[in-house]
Amino acid sequence: MSANFLALNPKDTYVLACAYGPDSMCLLDLVLSQGIKPIVCFINYHSYESIEGEESALKEYCAAKHITLEVLDTSTIDQTGKETNFASWARKARYAFFKKIYDKYNADALLIAHSQDDLLETYLTTKKLGYKFDRYGYSPISSNDGMIVIRPLLAFSKEDILEHNRKANVPYSEHMSLYEHQHTRSLVRQEIEKMNEIERAQILEKMNAEYSEKNSFASAIVHKIKVSEELGIRELIALAPDDFAAALATFFASKSPIKIPLTAKRLKEIREMLLDYNPVMTYELKGNVYLVKEYDIVSIETDPEKLTYSYRLESPSKLDTKEFELDFSMGALDRGIKEEDYPLTIRTMLPGDSYSYRGYQVPVRRVFLDEEMPRSYRDIWPVFVNKDSKIVYVPRYHKVFKEYHTSKLKLHLPTNKD
Repeated sequence: MSANFLALNPKDTYVLACAYGPDSMCLLDLVLSQGIKPIVCFINYHSYESIEGEESALKEYCAAKHITLEVLDTSTIDQTGKETNFASWARKARYAFFKKIYDKYNADALLIAHSQDDLLETYLTTKKLGYKFDRYGYSPISSNDGMIVIRPLLAFSKEDILEHNRKANVPYSEHMSLYEHQHTRSLVRQEIEKMNEIERAQILEKMNAEYSEKNSFASAIVHKIKVSEELGIRELIALAPDDFAAALATFFASKSPIKIPLTAKRLKEIREMLLDYNPVMTYELKGNVYLVKEYDIVSIETDPEKLTYSYRLESPSKLDTKEFELDFSMGALDRGIKEEDYPLTIRTMLPGDSYSYRGYQVPVRRVFLDEEMPRSYRDIWPVFVNKDSKIVYVPRYHKVFKEYHTSKLKLHLPTNKD
């Protein structure tokens, strides 16, 4: 049993909700086994007699493991609503506490020990009540009040968790487990606990099928991540917040050469980049790994020399950038660029770019190959696009280059390593 499929990063800060029951103690043990020491949060609801002893036991456990423990005594907070709807009051109280601790330690994610049983219970309950949602049950990764929420145990049943605890000698409260069974477990949960693996698998398959049918965007993106190196921006921004977070987490995990932590702040900044009017932008993820936006797609780039650029030339004039220098102040008719083409966009090549070459409409990448352009030049070679989004000029490449234009264009190219 492992929670490693979500690629938790030992360098990140995690808040872990722990009730000293079998599920949360299993999750805590798994996280510790990855070399991660989370900030543990315990909420004392004073809801049954043995909870004081469980708080003491968790304090001893955390002290022995040198883990920070934060405790909420609910007798010190507003009690409004506790008597009429304890479940709603308790949920509001604990997530407010999680948010406080999350912000206090500038955490990267909140870890919750929801299991497959919780997932099935939520699905079956909402179905029986006739509710209709875009997603039934919990998401492996979601967001809540500016927090990234990760549920690493959704693939594991209660029996899987208990078996792990037995093998790893993980301590937990039998009283907590009994209290949950007697007071918080619905009839649906009791039915789930009696199911065999085949029955569970059938319900999960049905749930996933319904979810895929209701969320074609999300399912299409999951498929695209498997077969492509890039994602469509329109599909991404159309996703619900939880699916947006999950899609990026999956994309980073499968396409990035290093682990990329996903925070609420990062999600917000990436979404803002995708919605920005600038068609070409880059976002530093970590080290030399970047998320690159190119018009309607995003990809992950790991070579700083190949990062994209986009510049705007409003009228015939000069432009000096780190990639090139040009002087079109006297016009650039010698390059086929006319007065009515302005404003020009000078950018790097995008997948699918094509233009008129020797009387034929051909892919720009094909031209680069035909001209035997070095690989180190292809991703930074400028493409000139007119105000109507039509490519009007692409500089020719020659191994032995001789400038014959009267308009000036000087490219700052990297040393060819091909």
